[in-house]
Amino acid sequence: THTNVAIDEIKAKLGANAEHLFRSPNFFGTIQSFVNTFLAIPAYRNEFKQAIHSIDAEIFYSGIERLYRRTQKAQYKLEHFYGNTVSDIGSLLISPEDLTVTESVRNKFKKLKETEKSFEEICSIRSQLLKDGILSYQDAYSLALRYLEQYPIIVKAMQKRFEFIFLDETQDTDLVQFKVLDQLFSDSDDVIFQRLGDPNQAIYFSVVQKDMIWRPKPFFLPFSDTKRFGKTIVKILDTVRINRQISLKENPDRESLPPSIITYTDNSIKNVLHTF
Repeated sequence: THTNVAIDEIKAKLGANAEHLFRSPNFFGTIQSFVNTFLAIPAYRNEFKQAIHSIDAEIFYSGIERLYRRTQKAQYKLEHFYGNTVSDIGSLLISPEDLTVTESVRNKFKKLKETEKSFEEICSIRSQLLKDGILSYQDAYSLALRYLEQYPIIVKAMQKRFEFIFLDETQDTDLVQFKVLDQLFSDSDDVIFQRLGDPNQAIYFSVVQKDMIWRPKPFFLPFSDTKRFGKTIVKILDTVRINRQISLKENPDRESLPPSIITYTDNSIKNVLHTF
């Protein structure tokens, strides 16, 4: 799944049985934690002969900031031509093929030439963090794909271990996540890979996307009734659905209040909570 909230909900519903179901060799968790545990961490140790320090966005961007402030040419060049430089450098992708960043630097900072010192410094920042074991979430997927390419036997081992794969909120899965999961589990007659999702809830970077990466298979099994919303909410949601082929049926036992919008000015902002 994409969040630990879903995992907590499963645990709450299972009660005491969760202790048995969540035990190894089973795995319940986010896509990121799955990739980290079974692929990225062993891949990094295999590649760099040491343990990963962290796979964490806050630690990663702090590392970018620290190394960036030590540069000279890159600081001058980037702060004259670009905006949020630390964020820009952090978003550069590591290639699964050779763990370099050259191609993404060329695409991100189009005014820089490869012969410039600033170009070299930017590449050095990303490479150094990787060597230090300070990884972004995306780095984990690059390492995972490289690991699977180098050692195809891992695919067979994973398919032997996991007979059923249930992927929650599939509409929010991005391309690199699909690439890893499909490489592991799609090409097997011994694995049931079930994807569950709602095309009308596809959100990337807080923007609803009409052209999402995932497309339900032609023989998909629809379930269109909701346990969450009553008639009032469903009536409104029905008007903003992108995919009209999937019906939305309300829960007749759920009473839902009509939605309200609270407006306020700077002077009345302290009244919002009370009004709500």
